[in-house]
Amino acid sequence: MSATDNIEKARVEDSSRDHPTLFAVRDYMPPAPTAEALCRKIGLNWMSALELHDDGYLSFDPKSDGPLSPGQEAELTFVGQLAVAGCDATMLKRLLSGLPKPYAYRAERVYYDWAGRAWRLLEEADELEDHFDDWLAELIGWQELDRLQRLRQRLDNAIGYLKDRRAGRAP
Repeated sequence: MSATDNIEKARVEDSSRDHPTLFAVRDYMPPAPTAEALCRKIGLNWMSALELHDDGYLSFDPKSDGPLSPGQEAELTFVGQLAVAGCDATMLKRLLSGLPKPYAYRAERVYYDWAGRAWRLLEEADELEDHFDDWLAELIGWQELDRLQRLRQRLDNAIGYLKDRRAGRAP
């Protein structure tokens, strides 16, 4: 699996199909933001948002009225945050060159690997647990009893905290 295939897990797909539910989900969700409101939220200058569209980094025109779809919101957030961080057109071209358009990725699920010059998906909980298991094996091999005891104390504290919350006791 290539890095691009893996990063697709972070893409936000726009679905035009409604899925039947017992309750109308839209009634319980905050309204979708407009492009202008989202730009204000992420600190992106409005003129910069328009330029991102003109330069081909946004697949939709932010001047369009109405709320953004989930994919548009993810796309404007992902590309807009890069612009807010100081990426100019040259840097955007370099950073986004390996990603398929539209750039509707969940920014909190990906990172840019500077050494590999590619976007990577952050590890899932199962992968992190595998690394933890490997680390525990190393600590045992190194006979790191003090560190293992500190870890046990932190785990016991976390388990106690969650048990108290489930029992309705405030921590």
